[in-house]
Amino acid sequence: MRVLTEISMSKRFGLILLLLVAGLSQTSSAAAPELDGATHQKVRKLYSQARSLYTDKLYAKSTETLREILKLLPASKDGQLDSFRARVHYEVGCNYALLEDKKQSLEALSRAVDRGYWNAKYLVSDPSLKSLRGEKAFQDVVERSKRLLTEGFGLKDITGKELLAKDNKGKVLIVDVWGTWCGPCRREIPAFRKLQSKYGDRGLRVIGLTWEHKPPNATIKKHVEGFIDTNKINYPIVLLSLEAFKATGVRSFPTTFFVDRDGFVAETLNGAHSYETLESTALKLLSQPVTR
Repeated sequence: MRVLTEISMSKRFGLILLLLVAGLSQTSSAAAPELDGATHQKVRKLYSQARSLYTDKLYAKSTETLREILKLLPASKDGQLDSFRARVHYEVGCNYALLEDKKQSLEALSRAVDRGYWNAKYLVSDPSLKSLRGEKAFQDVVERSKRLLTEGFGLKDITGKELLAKDNKGKVLIVDVWGTWCGPCRREIPAFRKLQSKYGDRGLRVIGLTWEHKPPNATIKKHVEGFIDTNKINYPIVLLSLEAFKATGVRSFPTTFFVDRDGFVAETLNGAHSYETLESTALKLLSQPVTR
């Protein structure tokens, strides 16, 4: 579920390789099962081979290599390593599209979305998927990816309460990815607190997804709880695991997603913004009815 925008085809493959390898080596056993050293090296080698085959336009061979990687990844449990599988399935889908096998391409892209790929913007702009744009099944995949941010929560806030998709139904969401270490993030907190208080009864819900540079532990939890109390935060705060953080695709802090009443990501703001900008974006969405 990595956000891949404005990246050329060859650069995309190389970047995903680096992210995959970094993720597999940095993920702790608490967050996801680790690969042994030999398997880790084999994954790196296979992904490098897949990249070379892709660059040489040997798409069928690239797909075979990517499928070997899928066989090597340990069994997924509670979403573990799903973001890696999503990336691999996405690349398989691209290869099949370039081979003009629409059926297999759509199946692979659908699996990518099932595993957590929700960057609809890149789906519709990726030149390798150009042949699919007129297909209804492709539009269905895009629609599902747009809704994944809210339908795929399955997260618990810092108090242990699960954030359920049904609780967000028909609401406008502001999903803020931030960290207590981030100055601009901290400066936005009063604005989000004010928006929640002012527009909560109109269907606005603010959710903070907090990444503290490492998987959460007791010390981090206590630190964030203290920050919440000191700053009188009046909306749910989630401590992100490494996998959950990587799934957001966020590269800059803060990043704020505005989700409309139908569950689609309508606006993404990078960096800190004034209260007026945040409010006007929220009001635009609050004025729109549920259409689905």
